[in-house]
Amino acid sequence: MDGFIAASVLSSLGMLGVLIVAAAIALPLAWLWMLIDALARDEHDYPGGPGSNEKLLWVLLILLVHVSAIAYFFIVFRRRKRSPLPAAVAG
Repeated sequence: MDGFIAASVLSSLGMLGVLIVAAAIALPLAWLWMLIDALARDEHDYPGGPGSNEKLLWVLLILLVHVSAIAYFFIVFRRRKRSPLPAAVAG
């Protein structure tokens, strides 16, 4: 009986370890993905539009406060797909 309990505890910790390692790999990659998207996205693709300094704000937030990449994902990345330049800017 004691062996069964010990084995179940070790297997639970093993699965937790796998989840921790997966998160340790996935979260920095997601942060980097959101940072690259924020740098590559045009000013007019942000909710505030051009001239609002939202691009600078988001890049600084993602760089300094890594958790803000989650907010960026939901506020900017999912809601606003990159669009081509507006007709007035394109020529």
